[in-house]
Amino acid sequence: MKCQNKNNRIKKGYDYLQSGVYDSANLIFHNIFDADSNNIDVIKGLFVSNGALHGYDFAKPFIKSLWVNDAYRKTIDTNYYRVLLTNMGQNAILFINNEKDFFSSLLMQEKLEVRKDISIISTSLLNTKWYIHDLKKRLNVPVSYSDRQIDRLQDEFNPFSESTPVELTKDKITIMLKPKREKEVLSVSDKLLLNIVDANNWGKPICFLDKNQQFSSYLKETNGFFVLSKP
Repeated sequence: MKCQNKNNRIKKGYDYLQSGVYDSANLIFHNIFDADSNNIDVIKGLFVSNGALHGYDFAKPFIKSLWVNDAYRKTIDTNYYRVLLTNMGQNAILFINNEKDFFSSLLMQEKLEVRKDISIISTSLLNTKWYIHDLKKRLNVPVSYSDRQIDRLQDEFNPFSESTPVELTKDKITIMLKPKREKEVLSVSDKLLLNIVDANNWGKPICFLDKNQQFSSYLKETNGFFVLSKP
């Protein structure tokens, strides 16, 4: 009964996150964390809600809590993530789609001090405004949008009926946007990914843990990840 009640509270916390009610979510996750600091769902909820309320730097300490979660730590191949990060270029920007890979890579940085120069970006969190602002201000990720433009970003329906070429003017590369029959919505995350890559203008290595189809013509696979290469 007690476990069911906790699960219901966690679900309510995530409902608050989905609705953008970060203060209520943060209160729920903090209360559960005080009694159960090993719950992975609670730690994730704290990371997002604390980041939204206080900034990314205040969210990261909760990542270290994953290290004392025996069940979670046993699923992490620390050697894999250590080698992965070690093989990337100086000050690289790494895009990660998978939640476990994202948190495990951050754990290597925050707990084991591995390659803290790398900016690790969750593509799913790129849909949230607080995360975008912190990437720009705290993590020194190149974003050319102004703060006002970031606040006004929103998902929109894909207007293209056919595959459409889009040139990233600074990078001098062309990508193909999928037609609306294949991709109905152009998300904030989609827009930010293109903006960061173009604003970077080859200044830092851009890496993807999984192959990004939009950039497939410009990606070179090496050491288990993909690096954006000049045409």
